[in-house]
Amino acid sequence: MDLPPLVIGAMASRVPPDTSALIPIPRAVARTLRYGVDPALVLAEALSRVTGIPVLPALSVPLLAASQARRGRQRRRDPVLRAVRSVPPGAVIVDDVVTTGRTLGAARHALGHAASLAVTLTTSVRR
Repeated sequence: MDLPPLVIGAMASRVPPDTSALIPIPRAVARTLRYGVDPALVLAEALSRVTGIPVLPALSVPLLAASQARRGRQRRRDPVLRAVRSVPPGAVIVDDVVTTGRTLGAARHALGHAASLAVTLTTSVRR
């Protein structure tokens, strides 16, 4: 999945200079297998190449997590995310789409139990 340099450059300019790690929000395994890509991981890796900030896969989702795609705002469920490793202060959560913000909230909640950190988000699309 090739990302336009303009998009990555714009996203990289929004990452705070003291960022310690890029934390991609993982896609459900079934969806990654179906589509062959984990968009937030692709974004985080592209940002890492531009900024030199390491990617730290620190979150996991249940194996059979239900898709939120095509659900209206009222029908979306709270995502289930779990921290699988501790994260350093100053980590940045990376996601590809923000619809309601619930996924980012769940990520922040999961990571908040792993370590004390300041979290900023970077996203490429807001619906």
